Amino acid sequence: MDRKSSSYPDQDKPGIVNSPAENPAVPALVRDLVAKADLSLQAGFVAEAIQPISRDAPERAVRDAPDVYILNSASNLRDGILSISNPDFPDFVARAAETSQRMHDCLRGDTAHPVLCPLLSGRIEGRSYAIYSRLRTIPDGKIRRRILQWRLTAPLTTWLSMVANHTLHPATGDRISTAIDYLRSDAELSGELRQAADRIASDIANGAFKPQLCVQHGDFWYGNVLLPWDRRAGPREFSVIDWAGATEDGYPFTDLITFLRSCGFGPVRTRKWLGQYAAATGLPVERAKDYVCLSLGWLGAHRDNFPLQRYRQMANAAFSYARAVTA
Repeated sequence: MDRKSSSYPDQDKPGIVNSPAENPAVPALVRDLVAKADLSLQAGFVAEAIQPISRDAPERAVRDAPDVYILNSASNLRDGILSISNPDFPDFVARAAETSQRMHDCLRGDTAHPVLCPLLSGRIEGRSYAIYSRLRTIPDGKIRRRILQWRLTAPLTTWLSMVANHTLHPATGDRISTAIDYLRSDAELSGELRQAADRIASDIANGAFKPQLCVQHGDFWYGNVLLPWDRRAGPREFSVIDWAGATEDGYPFTDLITFLRSCGFGPVRTRKWLGQYAAATGLPVERAKDYVCLSLGWLGAHRDNFPLQRYRQMANAAFSYARAVTA
């Protein structure tokens, strides 16, 4: 959770970059791929207007981050986003595309609708790629961003509750023990986080806590929630991207808390939404922080290319927030 690794462009309106020649920052491989993809999609992508999206600075980068490009179209409203695996991790985009499709199929119906799946996917020169519809991000401007966040919180809470209700099941296997063992083993994590792991283990052992699992996105911050270009669309019309870390065996409450924390909501307002989620799912709200704790432990044990120090900083801050809003 909370990797914030999406490279989706933070631009608030579509438009073609008027360029007299091909962008030299766009490799020939990408131009050839877009030309071939356009034959299938008939979107009218403009080769001269392909825009690369800058990667994070090296100290913030995740090593498996893909290369991402905006594909401007002649009609604007058919713009796309190309994600192509970097050469060191050629299967990354394929796994992400497959996971988003698997989550879509797992949820089905109206609950599946917000899961953004690729329009086209495949491989080129050994690297996997996927093309998605380009949608509108929540803007950076403080006032406009806060208004949109407020409008989205109710439908997002309802949707996440539906996701949990459709997929809740008792925890089995190592999803609990692995998380607890990792938190206990990392002495650099905060004392409150490691103590929480001990308490959860004791509650499970004496039967006071019987954890449930459900579909979890895993990085549900506001930057991964997109809106249609048609501003007349209602607040329930949203899409969710970056499903690479999603799982059917995730932890309830965690995606909602991640979203609320990314919006900067304080304890009073956050408790309101957590209470609604708890009422809709039948899960005790006082266990929300415990599910966040377990999610952080599982992520720590499966960091892959997520830098260790960044993980520790994020885990300590995320659990501190979860404790504060459920106190």
